[in-house]
Amino acid sequence: MEDFNQLFDDSLLNIDKVEDKTIRLKEGERRMVAILFADVKGFTALSESLDHEEVQTLVDQLMKIFSHCVELHGGYVDKYTGDQIMALFGAKKASEVDTQRSVNTAMFMLKKLAQFNQILKKSDKYKDLNIDLSLRIGINTGMVTTGAVGKEREGDYTVYGDTVNLAARMESNAPVNSIMIPEETMELIQDHFIFKDHGTIKVKGKSEPISVFLVDSKKDLSINLSTPFIGREKEISTLQKVYLKQIKEIKNNIFDKINFIGITAEAGTGKTRLISEYLKINKNKHLSICHASNISSKPYYLFIRLIKDVFKISQMDSKQETKNKFEEGIANLKKENSHYKEQIESAIPFIGFLIGLSYQDSRLKDRNELQNHLNISIKTLLKAICNKANSNNLPYILVLDDLHWIDKMSTSMLDYIINTLNIENNRDESSFSQILILATYRTEYKIQNQLKENLNFKEINLSCLKKEDSIKLIKRSTKDLKLESKVISDLIDKSKGNPFFIEEWISLLKEKNNYAESIDESRGIKNVYEVPRSINALILARIDSLEKTLKLLLQKATIIGEDFFIQILSQLEKKLGVNDDIDKPVHTLENEDFIHHYINELDHYKFKHMLTRDVAYSTILISNKILLHKAVAEIIEEYFSDKIETFYFDLAIHYDISENYDKALEYLYLAGKKHQSLFDFTHAIQCFERIAVIITEKNPYKEKITSENLDLEENYCYKLYYQSKVELSRVFLQIGKWDQSKKILDELLKYNIKNQNINYNIFKNLGEYHSNKREHKEATGCLRKCLKIAENDANTINIATIKGSLAHCEHDIGNTNEALKGFKEELELFKNEKDELGIAASQGHIGMVLFQQGDLNQALIHFKEKYNIAKKHDSRQMILQGLGNIALIHNIRGEYDKSLKIYEEVMSTAEDIYDLNAQSQTYGNKGIIYKNIKEYDKAIKNYKKQIDISSKMGDKFQQANAYDGLGIISRENVDYKESKKSLNKAIELSKAINDKYGIASSHCNLAITYFESGSINEAKETLSIGLKLFSEMNNKRGLYLGDFLMAEIFLFNNEYKSGIERINKAILFFEEINDTIYLIKSLILLSKLNRLNNNKEEALLNLNKAKKLSSKINHTEFKTEVSIEENICALQIDSKANNLLKHIEGKSDETKAYIYFNIYKYLNDNSAKKKASNLYSKLYKKVNKFKYKYYLNLLK
Repeated sequence: MEDFNQLFDDSLLNIDKVEDKTIRLKEGERRMVAILFADVKGFTALSESLDHEEVQTLVDQLMKIFSHCVELHGGYVDKYTGDQIMALFGAKKASEVDTQRSVNTAMFMLKKLAQFNQILKKSDKYKDLNIDLSLRIGINTGMVTTGAVGKEREGDYTVYGDTVNLAARMESNAPVNSIMIPEETMELIQDHFIFKDHGTIKVKGKSEPISVFLVDSKKDLSINLSTPFIGREKEISTLQKVYLKQIKEIKNNIFDKINFIGITAEAGTGKTRLISEYLKINKNKHLSICHASNISSKPYYLFIRLIKDVFKISQMDSKQETKNKFEEGIANLKKENSHYKEQIESAIPFIGFLIGLSYQDSRLKDRNELQNHLNISIKTLLKAICNKANSNNLPYILVLDDLHWIDKMSTSMLDYIINTLNIENNRDESSFSQILILATYRTEYKIQNQLKENLNFKEINLSCLKKEDSIKLIKRSTKDLKLESKVISDLIDKSKGNPFFIEEWISLLKEKNNYAESIDESRGIKNVYEVPRSINALILARIDSLEKTLKLLLQKATIIGEDFFIQILSQLEKKLGVNDDIDKPVHTLENEDFIHHYINELDHYKFKHMLTRDVAYSTILISNKILLHKAVAEIIEEYFSDKIETFYFDLAIHYDISENYDKALEYLYLAGKKHQSLFDFTHAIQCFERIAVIITEKNPYKEKITSENLDLEENYCYKLYYQSKVELSRVFLQIGKWDQSKKILDELLKYNIKNQNINYNIFKNLGEYHSNKREHKEATGCLRKCLKIAENDANTINIATIKGSLAHCEHDIGNTNEALKGFKEELELFKNEKDELGIAASQGHIGMVLFQQGDLNQALIHFKEKYNIAKKHDSRQMILQGLGNIALIHNIRGEYDKSLKIYEEVMSTAEDIYDLNAQSQTYGNKGIIYKNIKEYDKAIKNYKKQIDISSKMGDKFQQANAYDGLGIISRENVDYKESKKSLNKAIELSKAINDKYGIASSHCNLAITYFESGSINEAKETLSIGLKLFSEMNNKRGLYLGDFLMAEIFLFNNEYKSGIERINKAILFFEEINDTIYLIKSLILLSKLNRLNNNKEEALLNLNKAKKLSSKINHTEFKTEVSIEENICALQIDSKANNLLKHIEGKSDETKAYIYFNIYKYLNDNSAKKKASNLYSKLYKKVNKFKYKYYLNLLK
């Protein structure tokens, strides 16, 4: 009957593998064997109602089931006799659990018989017969003679002797549905089972009655296997010293850096045990314990564990239960931190986001800012929980276990917390948050030096136990076992002082001692315990020593992961048709030191050591892993349906291993997208690449992938494949692997994909690739294809996005008018959609173009709009950009105090989000301001800070900018040697990253240094190099800025016509792009060249135009300079110096000298000559500039 198939338990696990040391049988051997006889009662009565053939069929079916029970428990069926079966345990391979296995088999047979009866009663064919078969079982263990039986039957063995006869008598005397054993056999397994004394019975062949017992049930095998904590006194002392020192610092509100103690050691050396024992001594209850995972790939996993530990949230909690615990905990935190309520409230949506809770908050939509918000929110949580501990003059202890498995996003967050925990307190001088981090990690994991610099870092290298400590541990743990010195010596030699090895062997030894002592004595063995050669072999021996159901349970737990919840394991048992009441067996596994529950979660367990999990998992048959992983995935889907998004990756793995690829593909894509949104690009790549492997290598997918005209709606898996490829290309663009992205996109273009959304993203990514490569023609072509798709779909957001990208292309090639038009269209589209973050970005784009065109007033309006929207949405990156641009305009206008004040806010924001790039840029910008106001020491200090930060980041671009700034300052300080050195360093750094713009720009600045030091030819040559590079890049702005510099060189080299030719080209360009600032500068320079070339009328026309533009943008410095030049021109007309002399008051010596020089030049005024000469001599003496020497030569 097919109904009976359910009684044949698939060998789900590779169970009860006999230990390697067991002996292969030889013919004629005497050995200890457990013998089981079982006789079915009820078939004779059944023969009265059924045909004998039907009865024989049922007997045969039941005997097959019983045979399966025997084999499942490592036994061997010796023979069938009518309704009777005889089985042997230890006949072919002996082990020390043969008697235990035989009793487990008997109990299992009784269970299967009850199920067999139920199936018959429910069957239409037999339900009216009231069938109730029963079973008598007898078991005996003892010495027997084994041997082959029959001719040419080398594979068949049987056993002979009194032991066999007594086993048969046990069966015949047993009550129905019970298991009878003699007293001697009972004593072998009395620690594993509970028995009922059945008195004595008279047995044929025995002169005296014998005591017999009936098996009642299994015992709770709880054993205290914990070992003494020995040999770590020095390490405990180190931990306590740091702790006591920090208590003093808290009392005095002293904070330098976070205290971080790293405990590093090889696996199994006792890192976690050391912390556990220390915390028992320390008794500080203000702590959180969280661990990294080598299995879970959840971004921020370490800090998700922290959140759940703080709020006592279990993974088993429903979404509503999670929310209730979280909000109750938040309410308590706000009560305990009344001064910090606002910050805690602001953090709620983001802390909730990490644990799968949803809150309405516009900031969550800003994916570009998500990482900043998450970092700030977790820091807020830490500061809040620190407060209670700190108010009691205690540090908050944060234990980070297994840090060597930390995920990338947790690493980033930890880095952020270490660098910013008390940044606000440093500003307002409030009480510091004091935290003590205790971290464990393996020796191959190294804490980065950059991180160490920002920590009070101390590392404990936990070595293996010394020989004397190993001996002490062994003797104290085995004092009742009377071990021989040879065994102890062997253990020390093989363990090499590894405490885990020693503890596992002692646990194995105690387990053996519980059930094996009597057997060993009966064999004449005393105190001989072989020590396995490796830790893996030792763990396997311990696992094999478990009672069968415990071993099964342990192995099933490994399917769930490195940690598991008892409820999930119970559901798995239920799904497999096994008893789901597993509290006792799980408790037993914990007592036997295979698993430990988490301190604050009694239903949440982890393996004592990952090796235990790995070894147990490796013993599971591949076919059974497929079944079990599928079962666990289905349980997760059913049990966690309200927060399934937190299990995407776990489900992907389970379904992948179980070869349910349709489901695996779906969850891999969802997991990849989630990782990507959280900037966990490493795991996103793994997910997307795995999808590609499944589709291209697994049947039936690989057969269809090359098919033309594939309907993606009907073939959803292939749609996921194409989408994952697109997303993979996107990730590669985000992490700078542009060519890898392009390769994927080119491959996708070969397919005839008829999904417009996929095509849109392909061309969008291609457009970004070409734009990054400065291939603007190709970029524009791809983006226009995107725009067409977006317009066909009437997708306004996509249309706006592409319009903006096209405008960026126009901007990059210098077409600022076209760029401005595109950005304005982008702005209107975002306004139509009421997309405020899109509006803010567009305002910034427009402001950027207007700024470059010189319309500072309008640019400032747009930058302020961007800043206001960013502030509203707490978008820190946009805040930085908006403030930076506003500060830059004030800087250009000469409003340096305003600019510096804004940069202080920029720096605070950059520090709050630990944006090193923004901090570096801000130091550079402050350096520029201090350079402009001639406070060179402050400028140098800021540039050096920029170099320090950018060097730590490995950012050669910003290093180059800083050295460029230092080169300019050295030139201003007339240290031309140092200026050349710094500028050449900037060129070297720019070359290293192939930054042609940086190379060209620094060459231009170097040309100025050569010019000011009087090396005119070198200046021309160097400037020509810069201009050539700008020309190659088609960077018109750079090219014409270079022309401006060349014109200035021509002016001082008396090459006026060449200068006029150069500057006129630049003026046409600056007019075309509306770059008002450089247009004014160029017009003033052209007026000087025209004046010196005796084109006075042209000079005045130039100045008149410059004057109007200066008034338009209200630029005071330009207005003054234009007025001076106008008055110099007027000297040639009215020969009056009065108007010019009005500019003397309050001006610099250089301006005064320039005015007196021109009065002398055009009026031949010796008094003015003398004043000019004195001033230029003074200036030249102070600052050895070619320009001063040039004028002094003219004055001679």
